[in-house]
Amino acid sequence: MVKNIYKEIQLSLPYRKLFNEIIVEICIRPSEIGAVREYQVYDLVVNTNNSDNEDLNNQVTVFINNVKSKMEKDRFQERNWKLFYLLKEILQGFVTTGNERGFNYFRGQAKDWELTPGIFRPDTSEKFIENFENIYKNISYEYPTEIKYVEYSREELDSRSKQLSVLQHYGLRTSLIDVTKNPYIALLFMVSDNSKADFNGGTLDLYRIDEDLHATNNIFMPVAKSNNNKRLTAQKGAFFNYDMLFDLKQTEIEPIDRIILKVMYSPERIREYLNKQNDSIISQALKNLDTELKKGSPEYNGIKEAIIAMRDQNIVLLENVDELGEEIFSSLREEIKVKLEEYFYFERNLFPDLDKYIDYLQTSYIGSPSRKKINS
Repeated sequence: MVKNIYKEIQLSLPYRKLFNEIIVEICIRPSEIGAVREYQVYDLVVNTNNSDNEDLNNQVTVFINNVKSKMEKDRFQERNWKLFYLLKEILQGFVTTGNERGFNYFRGQAKDWELTPGIFRPDTSEKFIENFENIYKNISYEYPTEIKYVEYSREELDSRSKQLSVLQHYGLRTSLIDVTKNPYIALLFMVSDNSKADFNGGTLDLYRIDEDLHATNNIFMPVAKSNNNKRLTAQKGAFFNYDMLFDLKQTEIEPIDRIILKVMYSPERIREYLNKQNDSIISQALKNLDTELKKGSPEYNGIKEAIIAMRDQNIVLLENVDELGEEIFSSLREEIKVKLEEYFYFERNLFPDLDKYIDYLQTSYIGSPSRKKINS
């Protein structure tokens, strides 16, 4: 009888600590009345609750606070940071340089989805999980030149994962999660045309992986490239292989450091920010103006008009903050795509296989909301 490992793995997931997770929320808001797609990064918030790595927690907190100070200084001089350059600044602070042990693998998503392999996603049926081995085996019978069936065992992990990667390439939900060595390729996945309908700011994950340690004491797996899966080479890919959890005890796991850069558009928090700005900063500026400049002077009148215009603009933004989110997301996605293309990162280059390349090309011409997403 074929051994099905996935139900046991699924039940164990809530009790597995695979990552030291630090979330950096990149908070954006609308910034102008007349240009509804204009945005401003108005806050950076660090959450270290799910990380036991105190050194990294402190390092990330200090670094992000320094970036935040730079942004606030530039904002005072009416220079707003674009999201692409903010992400680039953070990447430069944490990506491997020289012999330093920095963050070396990445993953981009159009939405803040939980890091879960396809086989365990909420909309995957229990029947599929229970029958996965038979499905896999039947595919290998039907397409013996493309797929070889390898039953799970610790000794056959490499061979099985290679076959699973091919199945995933063709669209089957498996126990694998794609990661890449190139952060800009991860960004391409975040803003992919195939995920356009899902995009709501996106997330970019940074992983610090010791390729020897975490291939034994976690779920990292560099998969050998194959002519049946050229995509792995084009995308500089590797995997998190959840099959490994079947024989890996929690006491053996060495958590992988993970920084999650999450783009946030929260109407509630934006309202709080704008109300605070109107109630304290702008009100105080008007009071200071009355004591520091002569009323009625040209300088006084000019500054007062500017302060009142800012207050009135905030009032309009408060009235429209719910409606502006979708337009800002659309603008953000296009902005990042354009910047990536300036660095010669094109989405079409992610698809060296004919079938996937045709799928990609068709998304430019077919507006169906049910079109395929990139398998990542």
